[in-house]
Amino acid sequence: MRVVDLAEVNGRVFVNSVSLGVYAEAGGEALGLRWTGVAGRVHRTSAVVLVFNDRYRVGRVLGSGSCPRLDAGVLGVTVLGVGMAGGSGKRFVEWSAFSFEVDFDGPVAVGIDGEALGLDLPLRVGSRPAVLGVWIALQHLGAASSAAMPAGPGDAI
Repeated sequence: MRVVDLAEVNGRVFVNSVSLGVYAEAGGEALGLRWTGVAGRVHRTSAVVLVFNDRYRVGRVLGSGSCPRLDAGVLGVTVLGVGMAGGSGKRFVEWSAFSFEVDFDGPVAVGIDGEALGLDLPLRVGSRPAVLGVWIALQHLGAASSAAMPAGPGDAI
């Protein structure tokens, strides 16, 4: 048996992710989401904000990626789209945090583990470390294949 994390958004527990913006709208109209980045600076984006239960490694192809572990006790935050990287030219930024808050100017679709919902504003997301015991079959590796991959160029050396 292993103990893994869960996460919550406005008190609602989730296992995998919360999606906001175009992704949650399944390609709908872009919105003005407001969120605070790592350095405490407020940003705006008009595309996608994804918050994962533990750090997520975004793949090069849209929709690809993997969560190497579910017991790190943090959220993985990924933001894609206009205005998210301060003009750096990056397509997305990602980081880990214990909590995350996002607000917006009007109604926005929220996808929680694939279910479309409406929640009160602002959205407050937090990690709930080591709260769920799970049984893993003996023949299973017990980790995603991405857990063996280096997290970045520095880790590969």
